Amino acid sequence: MNKRVVVVGVVVIVVLLGIFLIVRSSDGFSLSSSPKTTSKSVGIELAQEGYISTWVYSSDNPDGGSSVHIRFTPSINLSLVSDDFSVIPTSVEIVNAGFSKVPKIGKSLRLYPTTLSREETCLGNYYEGCESSLSIGELVDMGDSGTFVVSEVPSTYGEVAEYLGPIGFSIYLFDIGSYDHGVIMDRDGTFDSSKMLEYSGISLSDLDCTIEFDVVVKLSDGTQVSKHFKGDIDGSSLDDMFYQGELGVE
Repeated sequence: MNKRVVVVGVVVIVVLLGIFLIVRSSDGFSLSSSPKTTSKSVGIELAQEGYISTWVYSSDNPDGGSSVHIRFTPSINLSLVSDDFSVIPTSVEIVNAGFSKVPKIGKSLRLYPTTLSREETCLGNYYEGCESSLSIGELVDMGDSGTFVVSEVPSTYGEVAEYLGPIGFSIYLFDIGSYDHGVIMDRDGTFDSSKMLEYSGISLSDLDCTIEFDVVVKLSDGTQVSKHFKGDIDGSSLDDMFYQGELGVE
C-alpha cells in the first residue's frame, strides 16, 4: 500500500476522533463511565421511589427586568442489603452527575450539600444557609461529584446516617428566559409566580433533558457498591409547580 495513502488515512482518523471528542465535551457536562461494584456481600436498593423535583424562580437583572432560572433536585432514599452486617458504609459519593441530554437553553451548574450545620434549618437557595445568601454570580460549579461522609450522628448536611436514608443534590439552569414585572402588571392587573415560565416566553420543549449520575457507597472492608440513576424530563410538564420526574435505576 502506498505510504502516502496510509499517512493520509491515519490523519483522517485522528481528525475525526478529535471532532468527536470536542462535540462530546461541548454538549453540556461530559459524563464518565459508571464505576464498577467490587463488593459481593453488600448491595444497594432504593428504600423509596427516587425522583427529580424542580423549582422555578427569578432574580433581578441590573439593567431591569427579571431573569428566570430552574433548579433540578434529584433525591434518592437508599438502604444497604447485606449478607455481612460487620461491613458498614463509610461514605456515599455522587459521581458522573450532569445532563446526558442537555437542555437547549440556560447555563448549568451543580451544587452539593457541604458543611452547613444541621442546626441551620434554612438551607438557602444554594445550600449556603439563609444567613449567608449568595448571588448567582458568586456561585462556582462543584463538578460532577460530591461526597457525603457517613456519621453515626450527622451534624452537617454533607453527612449522612449509617442507614443512609435520603440523599440529594442540585443541578441549576440559569438564565432560561426573562420577564418584566411592570409590563405583566399593566397587562394582566396581577402577577402569578407560578407562571414564570409562561411569562418568560420560552418554548418548554427547549427544557427537555436527561439527568444521570452514579451513587457509590464505599464500605469499611475497602470494597464499594454502586448504582446508576437516570431521569428523563419532559419540558412540557414543567409548567406544573409541583412537578416530580421519575428517577429510574439501571
